[in-house]
Amino acid sequence: MNMKDAGLTRQERSLRAWMKLWTVLFLLAAAVVAFFPDWILTYITNIGHTLLGWRGPRPSLTQHSFWLVLAVSLMLTQAYLCFLVAYDPVRNASFSKIIIFAKACSTIAYVISYFFMDPYFIYVTGAVIDGIIFFAMLMTYRLSVVSRPD
Repeated sequence: MNMKDAGLTRQERSLRAWMKLWTVLFLLAAAVVAFFPDWILTYITNIGHTLLGWRGPRPSLTQHSFWLVLAVSLMLTQAYLCFLVAYDPVRNASFSKIIIFAKACSTIAYVISYFFMDPYFIYVTGAVIDGIIFFAMLMTYRLSVVSRPD
């Protein structure tokens, strides 16, 4: 155990480790989406069609970056919040709630998009990925918060 982890509960150390991982993953996702938006959309769709036999429609790619800018900025914001929690999981643990809320919203939005807009594989993928992140962060955050004696 290093000096930075001294005084932290096992659950808080776990929260720190997970938030370090999420920081890196959100930064990588932001970079991939920012620099290769068409490729990632096509790649994920091809996984569904090729490996899973998905027969739904293929999403059309856009030439405009309006929504892309918002998506990348949200991923960078989430990476920053994860960094803050990892830096000091005792004082900054509540920032986890913002990410948990964002992931709950995006999971619900993907499910709604799939059922009420178009049955794209990319929506299923987004719902599964963000749903996993939502539950993982929720459980890690809850365990961390209840571990600290008052």
